[in-house]
This record gives sequence, structure tokens and C-alpha cells, in this order.
Amino acid sequence: MERDEVDKLMNDGNFCIAPWVHIQNTPEGVPQPCCIFKPNIIDGHTPRKLNDAFHGKEWGELRQRFLRGEQVKECDTCYNKEWLSKNDEKDLNTSTLLENISFREHLNDMWREDPVELINNPEIRGIDLAISNKCNYACIDCGVDRSSMWHAEEYDLDKIIPRVGAHVASFARTIKPDTGEPLIDSFEYADVDWSRVRTLRCIGGEPMIDKRYQEILGRIEIDKAHIIIVSNGSVPPTKSWTEVLDRAEKVLLMFSIDGIGELGEYVRYGLKMKRFTRNLQKWAEYIANHRNPESKFRYHYVAHAMNMLDIQNTYEYLLQFERLKENCGHFDLSFLHRPEYLNSAYFPDKTKEWILNRIKGELYEDRVRLHFSTNEYNPDHIDNFFKFSDFIESRRYTMPDDIVEVYERLMEDHVAERRSHVST
Repeated sequence: MERDEVDKLMNDGNFCIAPWVHIQNTPEGVPQPCCIFKPNIIDGHTPRKLNDAFHGKEWGELRQRFLRGEQVKECDTCYNKEWLSKNDEKDLNTSTLLENISFREHLNDMWREDPVELINNPEIRGIDLAISNKCNYACIDCGVDRSSMWHAEEYDLDKIIPRVGAHVASFARTIKPDTGEPLIDSFEYADVDWSRVRTLRCIGGEPMIDKRYQEILGRIEIDKAHIIIVSNGSVPPTKSWTEVLDRAEKVLLMFSIDGIGELGEYVRYGLKMKRFTRNLQKWAEYIANHRNPESKFRYHYVAHAMNMLDIQNTYEYLLQFERLKENCGHFDLSFLHRPEYLNSAYFPDKTKEWILNRIKGELYEDRVRLHFSTNEYNPDHIDNFFKFSDFIESRRYTMPDDIVEVYERLMEDHVAERRSHVST
């Protein structure tokens, strides 16, 4: 393709360069174009070598869809996020802490310098690498495929709410009980020319507790590479990690936080707020002194049925780190779509209005309103929400008051909706 053709593609609101340059390896060894692409591009849950997948028919067909200018349905999460950002009545860019671009936009911007060569000669240059599901958290919106901590509960929960179906059974053959080892290991499928990798995104599981990530970072030309680590913030900047990251051309640390205080510790089971705050302060200091001033430090909040009322509180909590050091900002807000029973867009209209009244005037009011408009009330998903909530409370902490309030209001509106449908 010629430069003018490529420029036109890159400016197309549907196009994503990911299939030409980027690949993700899930913990169970299944390749994906990126972490956003849903459902899986490869049928089932069959492990496959990264290079085989990248140069296979599924990737070739996906490239052709983008070249035809299609809005690829599997990329709806990115398209929806862009729609939400464009239609938000508030100017979110007035705060230096906010950055709400989609992963599609992020990748296109990252590889914009020489897209002609990349499109004419597809090659793995960027990897989202999930070596395993080894993790020390069991977050509400996660499961055994991303967290080994979920294993003890996954089978029991699957009997109540089919979450992964046959997927659960496939994990049984890799179980290593009571060893602390990951249940799923995809390391053997990461067959790439590491010398050509310029962007490595370490995901998991929790990458900072799996030392093999440091070994992988030793394989690439790290002084020419952009290193991204997605972490739960449970690990401080240890000597072994800083010695590796010191050599990187650029570093981005992305810390997940889905609420603060008691609520945060409930939805991200394993989180300890005092430890998290202490570690963020140390990482902020590290990033501020990294050799590349473009190295950054960000936060990612996934809003779902249990934490819709805590977005603003979390945002204000994180401001302290922005004020502490430069480049220690950017709050990325996304809305959970799956599992459906945690997707607040399926709430009854009355519950949605109640939440909107509770957050009236807050910075994220319009974005929440737009998210609510993406789906309608679904009684089956709400039934499963209550089953899931009761299961979690029976196994873990007592449900925080803020979640109880949502639970009770949702129950009231859900019962009323059921009665109205019966009467009609």
C-alpha cells in the first residue's frame, strides 16, 4: 500500500493497526489481537504458537476486514469507549489526571510513525504477554483464567452461575494444588523474535510476582523498548524490578484500582489500602526519576455493578499522587461489559436513575449516563447478580454499606419490575 492509502486508513475511525503489529497471549496460551478483542478470534480455547496465529488465516481475514473499512464487531469495546468520550457533555480534558482514549486509538498513535512498512510487512512488534494466571488477588470481576486465587471458589460458583462452562474443566489438567504455582502457564507458546519487540505489555495474573517476566525483559533490546506493566499495586519497587526498568527506553506503569477503602478491598479481594497507598507513593517517586521524562504512571478503574458510586471518591484519592510528582496521573475509566451480571447497564431504569441522582454533578455523571444507555434491563442478569453477590459474601468479607445500598435498591426495583410484568 502507498503512503496516501495508509494515511487514509489510519485516520479512519474504524481502523486498528493491531493485527499487523500486535498480539496478546492469554494465560492459557490462546493468542488474541489484543486484550480488548471479544470474543476470541480463534474458536474454543486451543493454545497456539504466537507466530503461527499471527501469520494464520484468522489474522489474515481480520486484516482484510479492516482494509475494507469495516467496523469490526469484536472491537465494540473500543468503539463504545470512543463514542462515550465524544458524547460526554463535560470537558474531561480539563483535568490533567484524565485520559480516556481507546486501546485502538492508543495503538494507532503508538505505531503512526511508520505504518506503511508495518501494513505491507506484518510482524510481531508489540506483545501483551500473560505468562500465567498467577495472582495474589481474587477480584470480583475476574476468574480462574486470570487469577490463580479464584481456583478455590470457581468450581462452586460455576454450579450456581455457569461462568466458564467447559473452560473450567480444561483448567483441571494444569492444577498444582497448594504449591503456589500458577494453574495455567502459557510460557511455552510465546515463540517470537524478541529482538524485534519494541513494546512489551506485562499482564497476568499479577506480573510483578512472576519472576519470569524479568527474564523475558532480559531477552529484548530493552533500551529500545517501551515497557508497560499492568499491576494491582501489591508489590513495591524492589531492586530486581528497578534494575530491569532502569534500562528500558520508556516505562508505563498501569495500576488497577476499582474503589477505595472498605469498598475497594471488597471488590479487589486481596487489596490492602495502606499497602497500596505506600506502594503507589514509592512507584510515583521512581517514575518521576526515570531516565526518560516520558515514562508515566497511570490508573485504571473498571466500573461495574458494585462500585458505580465510588468513581469520584477514587478519582479524588488519586489526585494526591498527581500533585506529588509529574507524570503520575491519568485516570482511565472503563465500564465492565462481561460478566453480564456485573454490567450495570442491565439495571432497571429506576435503579439507573437512582444512581444518577446520587452522583449528580460529579465529573463522571455523563459518562455513567451514556454507559447506562448501552443496554436495557435484563431480569436474568439481575437474578444472577444476586446469586453472585450472596455467594461472594458467604465466602469473604461482609458486604460494605455502599454496596448493600445498591443491592437493596436494585432488589426493590427488580421485584417491582417483575410484578409489573406479571400484572400486565
